[in-house]
Amino acid sequence: MGSNILTGENHAKESHWKHQTQYSSGQRNTFAPVGPALGQAGINMMEFLKKFNEMTAPQMGFVLPVEITVYEDRSYAFVVKQPLATDLIKRAAGITTGAANPKMDKAGVLTKDKLRDVAKTKNG
Repeated sequence: MGSNILTGENHAKESHWKHQTQYSSGQRNTFAPVGPALGQAGINMMEFLKKFNEMTAPQMGFVLPVEITVYEDRSYAFVVKQPLATDLIKRAAGITTGAANPKMDKAGVLTKDKLRDVAKTKNG
């Protein structure tokens, strides 16, 4: 699960706008925090969402850090990074949320083997 980069062409040009955030993979249908800014930059949101969803479909269910760069000529590129460690740990432990009171309650169990798998996934 390494970083994925999507670009339309060689971008050795000035960036006009850059945005870093985290999105759920493979299921975006709106980008509330970034949509208006991409629209103002002249980016076709439906095209962007289609490419994002296609690229992140294999990581469905994970929250992924994404870096979007819009260039002066209205082309764009985005980099999808590896899932958050918290998502990997929750999935390995078989839980959906952490403990409400972590000092008193246990939410799940994470074996050394599962932790090792999480570390391997994060390190590529």
